[in-house]
Amino acid sequence: MQARAESAAATRTRILDAAAAAMRRQFRPNIRLDALAAEAGVSVQTVLRIFGSRRQLLDEVAEVAVRDVTAEFAGVQPGDVAGIVHGYVNHYEKVGDLVVRNIHDEDDPEMRAFVERGRSAHRTGCETWFGPSLAALAPPDRRRAIDALVVALDVYTWKLLRRDIGRSRPDTEATIHTLVNAILEAVR
Repeated sequence: MQARAESAAATRTRILDAAAAAMRRQFRPNIRLDALAAEAGVSVQTVLRIFGSRRQLLDEVAEVAVRDVTAEFAGVQPGDVAGIVHGYVNHYEKVGDLVVRNIHDEDDPEMRAFVERGRSAHRTGCETWFGPSLAALAPPDRRRAIDALVVALDVYTWKLLRRDIGRSRPDTEATIHTLVNAILEAVR
């Protein structure tokens, strides 16, 4: 019975891995179950038996991504600018291209809620990590400072530096760190 459970878990993981890889390569509406099943070495029927539907499978892949983001920031403390910037750059190095693709794909009703959830979590993270540094600000000034931090730490900032300009990861991290420090200095 244990061998059967381990085999089922391994099959589930292979399917999730195939779906995650497909989401990195193509837009969500273009992902086909037959291709995912073939990549995972199972039948479409097996995928549907385990996940119920294509949408449920892709939603689960998205949930795994959310858990991975949370893990990226484990141990980061409010006010730790270097740790916060490093966490973001680490995250974007792993899934930044997928995040950009998801944002591009947000006209798809299946993707819109996931993208909005990411935006909300990003803003909440900035409010949490930088809150102590911004506590003395009047509400409109605090909002503007949070807006600036959200932009400085956004996936498009990473994309502009890494993909469009071609900066190295260390240069990208240093530039984002400079932006965040400049924002925090400006509001003190």
